[in-house]
Amino acid sequence: MANHVYDSFIDLRGTGDIDLAGDPVRAVLIDLGSYTFSAAHSHLSDVPSGARVATAVVSGSSFSGGVFDCANLTWPLVATGSTVSAVIFYKETGTDSLSPLICYIDGATGLPFATDGGDVNADINTGGILKDTWP
Repeated sequence: MANHVYDSFIDLRGTGDIDLAGDPVRAVLIDLGSYTFSAAHSHLSDVPSGARVATAVVSGSSFSGGVFDCANLTWPLVATGSTVSAVIFYKETGTDSLSPLICYIDGATGLPFATDGGDVNADINTGGILKDTWP
């Protein structure tokens, strides 16, 4: 599998129903032993709760020049016993069935890793999280 933007996110960007710089965005660590990626997934409720290891608030979000970027991420005190193999970004609405998925990342440096009870930190690539490549 490679990094992927969810199909439903493309539709939401096209209609203006998601604002990467203004909407609350979260990043959830994913255990692929409990989740299988599908481009057809559209909301957080499509990701089993058992696959969600920990969630971080995305801060410093920006969308400029077609690039979605944010500050480095920290998931504090992530419980032991999981193997994190991917990260999913989504728009937080307070309801899983209404929280649209943005992108799936499994090709980042450091993945997969086993959780050990400590903080998990991610330095966001200087090129951002994703680039809108529409013509």
